[in-house]
Amino acid sequence: HSLAAGIIPKTGQYIKGIGQALTTVQVANGLTGVIPILLHNVSNAGVHDLTLDCNKANTTGGNHGIYVNAGSANMTGIDIRRVNVINSLQSGVAAIAYPATYSISGILEDVSASGNSGQGIFVQSAQSLQIVRPVCTGNGASGLNIIASSAFKISEPVCNANTSHGITVNNASTDFSITSAHCNGSTAGYGIAISVACKNFTVSSPTCNS
Repeated sequence: HSLAAGIIPKTGQYIKGIGQALTTVQVANGLTGVIPILLHNVSNAGVHDLTLDCNKANTTGGNHGIYVNAGSANMTGIDIRRVNVINSLQSGVAAIAYPATYSISGILEDVSASGNSGQGIFVQSAQSLQIVRPVCTGNGASGLNIIASSAFKISEPVCNANTSHGITVNNASTDFSITSAHCNGSTAGYGIAISVACKNFTVSSPTCNS
């Protein structure tokens, strides 16, 4: 399926394929500045069961592949599952609340992000977000980068062979946990990097090798 313009689901709407290996949506050649899938100031919405190819080799000025953006309302019930995002000029999946008076909550489950120029998954100012079994490999920055967020859980992440850290948590994030992480082969960073400004967190059973 070729994507000629961005998709913007409304509250209560879900974009659904029939599986990562069976449904591929590719951004069309020659597009400039497109956001392939934008969830903006909505709740109870998401993306399931597909591969999104952002086609960075044949587009310019691209944005995040799946962009969850709370700019004027809190977003709850965001549900992104069994999705593979590749070849974005920025992050594969980004969940950003700005200004920070707003927040994003929900679940990212079995999300894969690889070959993106930025982070695999980037999260800013989220609250109570669950990130379950993400696979972030071969991205141009960190596999997972979480900033200024609270009460989130990252379980069983695989963040290998990214340019920066496997997992980065900073900007005074609080009350979070990272469980059973596998973060190996970062080319210019650590397996897991957590800022000294972060508080009240646990990291259990990690595997981090060069």
